[in-house]
Amino acid sequence: MMLTKDMRLPESEEDLPSTDLEQRVSMAERYSQLGESAAGALLASTLGSLPAGHPCCVLLDASPKSGEFARTVLKSPESSTAWHYVALAPENQLDWAQQDLKDFAMELYLMRSLKIKAMEPLPETLAADETPQVLVPKLAIGIVDGVNLVLPPDLVGKWAASSFKDEWAQMQEDMESQLPPRHDLSSMPKAKRQRVDSAPQAEGQPVTVKAISGLDATKMMVQASGVGKLKGLTFQLYPSNVLVLLNPTASDVAVTGHLTSWHKGRWWTPKEAGEGFDPALDLVWKFTSSSDILILDGMSLTLHQALEDMKKTKPEKVLLRYHILKDNPQGCHGPGDFDIELKHEVGWRAERATVEGDAKKQNPATLAALVPADAWDLNAVQILWTSRWAKQGLTGIKPMVWLKGSVVIPPEHYVQLTVSTE
Repeated sequence: MMLTKDMRLPESEEDLPSTDLEQRVSMAERYSQLGESAAGALLASTLGSLPAGHPCCVLLDASPKSGEFARTVLKSPESSTAWHYVALAPENQLDWAQQDLKDFAMELYLMRSLKIKAMEPLPETLAADETPQVLVPKLAIGIVDGVNLVLPPDLVGKWAASSFKDEWAQMQEDMESQLPPRHDLSSMPKAKRQRVDSAPQAEGQPVTVKAISGLDATKMMVQASGVGKLKGLTFQLYPSNVLVLLNPTASDVAVTGHLTSWHKGRWWTPKEAGEGFDPALDLVWKFTSSSDILILDGMSLTLHQALEDMKKTKPEKVLLRYHILKDNPQGCHGPGDFDIELKHEVGWRAERATVEGDAKKQNPATLAALVPADAWDLNAVQILWTSRWAKQGLTGIKPMVWLKGSVVIPPEHYVQLTVSTE
């Protein structure tokens, strides 16, 4: 049987995101979804049982929901036996299945793994006599030197001495950090995803570190030891939803990045009149800036970087689910920047845990379930979304709590992560 995390299921615009694949995979699907490896073995055994020289074989797929047999037929090597694939399925699965198979066929075709009669993909390299000659443009001010645009010294000096000298110096610094030295392509930095361990700290609102003597340990309700990068630190929960992270060790401890999360939740959207989100339980999948941070494939990066990475492989799928992106070349990220408009509100409702029962497990990874969703001190922490790429674009999985910026906690000191709800 396939692992649940490896299963593929149809997705539509009407479907809400799923926090956990287990929640939307029925038991029947776990048994019926074989995966491409098992499907390939079945097809190979079928061909092996046919009489020699058999011209064709019709595959009637009565359960094409996940498309493993269709994909396997496309990947099957050429042989004397031709495959004819026929699928029977409800109409509401048709669009997803057709689009998924079309995308997969295009990938195979471009990789030269799928042969189509009378059609050949473009050659990997052009013949010498077919290589186009690119003419260097004649510029009014600058010149092209190697791969760089070079500005005349007099123009550089003019702006460096102007009232915009600080902005000019920053632009020069940014350019030098991204472009290789002139005539030296070997030092061109390799394209890679930019890792963002923490978001910039809000100016004038540093994370406050307090002495542990200010806490009344007799009122402590829950205590959980930190793990991973937080090893040695301790979470403590007090009345009025006060959650702190303290340092009981004898040395300074630097803290940044992920702190904790929730244990369970579900996606939903208001449908009835008068129905709305509860700020104590609901977190809305919402972005306001291309510089917002999210978690993708276990890494933290800006929304702009996530979309730019996808543009390199599948530009037609660069969408942000439930949002509208509008080009803004004047934005802080340059010509590829964009503004964001929320099209449809979808929320993730956290399943709360109780101090008397669930909290006894003292799991530091799910302490967020012990406090209201609106109790977090957004001057100290930020709520980031773990995300994934779906057919409809970038979609959310689950929220997480990250420290805003970074802080060094001295011995016998703590950082308060929530606002008292007294």
